[in-house]
Amino acid sequence: MTIDHNLLTPSESSCREPLPFAQSNLPVTMEQRNDLDSVGAILIVDHEPAGIMLLSGMLPEEQNCLAATDVVSALKLALDFRPDLILLAAETDGVNFCRILAQNPATARIPVILLISGESHQEIADGFAAGAVDYIAKPFNGMEVNARRCRKVPGQASKLLRCC
Repeated sequence: MTIDHNLLTPSESSCREPLPFAQSNLPVTMEQRNDLDSVGAILIVDHEPAGIMLLSGMLPEEQNCLAATDVVSALKLALDFRPDLILLAAETDGVNFCRILAQNPATARIPVILLISGESHQEIADGFAAGAVDYIAKPFNGMEVNARRCRKVPGQASKLLRCC
């Protein structure tokens, strides 16, 4: 499934528009990879484009974002771009996706923050067991999202803009 970028155009206060090459059927160029390496990138995975918009709107305007609405596209983006952080909606088969990332040496070190509905203790425990490093319960708070974003990328806070 590709992303409808018309639905994903962020507001002026959000991170950069999800990159147009953030679709699983397009090749990755070295220039695109270098652009992300210079600043860092966050991969937002949510089956609802509105969820991607909400989260991207909470991130600094200069932040590079990748977006996917399914785990197949998300895995391709994670392998191609090695984002510095993944914000992953649990409803997007998040626990299984965490397991896949943790088992692949190329993606095992990418921190994943699981986004959950409510405070389901089982969902939280399953996420941690699968490799998530943290979780954020809905409804999201921009200050909390950014504080957790900055804490989960040790040694790379300078790449993720405007960290605390």
